[in-house]
Amino acid sequence: ATAPLSRGEVCITGSIAGAAACLVATPMERVKILQQARAAASTAGSATQLRPQPRLGTVACALDLMKTGGLPSLFLGLRASLARDIPTYPIYFLALDWSMSKISAYGQPHGEPKRPNREHPPLLATAACGAFAGVAMWLPAIPLDVAKTRIQVVRRGERVRSVALCIQVTIQQEGPRA
Repeated sequence: ATAPLSRGEVCITGSIAGAAACLVATPMERVKILQQARAAASTAGSATQLRPQPRLGTVACALDLMKTGGLPSLFLGLRASLARDIPTYPIYFLALDWSMSKISAYGQPHGEPKRPNREHPPLLATAACGAFAGVAMWLPAIPLDVAKTRIQVVRRGERVRSVALCIQVTIQQEGPRA
C-alpha cells in the first residue's frame, strides 16, 4: 500500500493532469465550438459575427481546419485551455479528496476512530463527491472558459492576443456577467 499524496503533491499531479487533458481536449473543443457557432450563425443569420456556412460533420470540420490552417489551427486556444485547467484541476482533486474523506467516514459507530472507507465507498457518495469537486473546479474556471471559447471562435485572419486581454475586453464591452 502506498501513502496518500500530500496536498502539494495533489496540486502538482492535478496540474500535470490538467495540462495533459488540454493536449487531448483542445482540438475536440475547437471543432465543437466552431460547429456550435456555425449552427448559431445559420439560424441567426446576420445577427452574429460569423457568416452562415454549410454545416459540417465533426471529421469534415476538423479536416477543413487542417486544410485552411494546418495542424496549429486545431490547437487554437491551447494557451487559454492551459490557463484554465492547470490551476483548476488541483482544485478538483483537492475537493474530491476532502469530500471523500468526510463522506466515507460518515455513519461509523460513535466512539470508534473515523477511518475513511475508501476501499468500497457507496456509489451515491462517490457521485456526490464528484459533483461537489466539479462545482468547486468550475466556479473559478468559468471566466477563463468564456475567454477560451471566444478565442477559439475568432474569424479567419483575426487573432486574440491573450486570455487576459480577452477577459478585459469582454468585461468592458459586455460587463462582468458576460
